[in-house]
Amino acid sequence: MTTAKDLLSLPSLSHMKLIGGAAGLSRTVTWPYVILCPPIGEWVSGGEFLIYYGANAVVEKVELAQLIRDAAQNDAAGILFLVGHHYILEENLDDEIRQLADELKLPVFSHTSLAYVNSITKDIINLTFQNRLLHTAKFLFSGTHSFSRIQM
Repeated sequence: MTTAKDLLSLPSLSHMKLIGGAAGLSRTVTWPYVILCPPIGEWVSGGEFLIYYGANAVVEKVELAQLIRDAAQNDAAGILFLVGHHYILEENLDDEIRQLADELKLPVFSHTSLAYVNSITKDIINLTFQNRLLHTAKFLFSGTHSFSRIQM
């Protein structure tokens, strides 16, 4: 099982900053999901780690707050906002956003727009797959299942 906290160890997210929602860092991450445009309700089913950069649009703080509420309502693992001149403005990720993330216990992160989304999604997919594989191996070879007695 991969948690939102585990993502902090990934090379592509080494400069990721937690804005708020630390109480939710134990949320399970199943998959990364890059948001092209909100709303997300019909695309998110739980456990997704959301990545949003605003796609050269002006994204107001009220829209970010609504996205955080939608993410929490749909049981997302967390949300990463890519910030920068052509992305989400860092000043929009203020105390009000932090308080909302804390209230909803949803980890909300920021990262500079210099991060490559492909690298981030690849790292998250690899980590979740490795952790699932490790969990499965521990289960199969724990000695409590007949699979552990397979003779080669």
